[in-house]
Amino acid sequence: AYLQARLYRQAAGALKSAHDLYLSSRRPSELAFELGAALQGAGDPARALPFLEAFLEKTPDAPHAAEASYRCGQILIGDKVYDKALARFQTALASAGRPHDRALTLMGMAEAYRGLNRPQAAVDSLVEAVNHLAGASDKAYETLFTAHRRLGEAYRALGAFDKAADALAMALKFTEQPEKYPDLHFLLGETYQKGAAAEQARLAFGAVAACGDPFWARLAEEALQRLAIEGRLARQA
Repeated sequence: AYLQARLYRQAAGALKSAHDLYLSSRRPSELAFELGAALQGAGDPARALPFLEAFLEKTPDAPHAAEASYRCGQILIGDKVYDKALARFQTALASAGRPHDRALTLMGMAEAYRGLNRPQAAVDSLVEAVNHLAGASDKAYETLFTAHRRLGEAYRALGAFDKAADALAMALKFTEQPEKYPDLHFLLGETYQKGAAAEQARLAFGAVAACGDPFWARLAEEALQRLAIEGRLARQA
């Protein structure tokens, strides 16, 4: 009940007590999964990982195996153990069912690829994630926002600034309050600028300058001044 209510600390305490009551030979395998999930939710990934891995070792084909593999991947990403994280995500993807679950797993794979300095593989995984989300009957707009933002950042790493700008602009369409993301507007402006789309860059930086956030507004004003200088120099050339 604690775990379903997302009261992770209480769940972890209750499950650890139950775990310790059993002899290891008679301990239900699901108990290790639930305890690992609770510990991860409670912000204790280091203690969570051994329980999740023990669950997968004992019952690799259990109903929760895909989720357990995904959770292991998340923890390993946090530890920057990218090769092992990628392997866990690949295992999770093989048995993930719902489009949203497949998309989240592909996004995890993209994080691992980024850590392994494989930007094209990261892009490919994120494109596939976006396709799964777009095809789902229930639109998860928060996940669509995150996936498109990461896709834009991945395209930037490849130097594909036109595609990066398209993805970042699309991310802003999946939030009801785009004005709350001046950092993303600024990144979009920088991306347009790097892609030699000066007018779109001015519009993006202008949105940041008017956002009311003093820090980002100052950076946007400076960026607009640089654009104006570059424009004058280009006309004089």
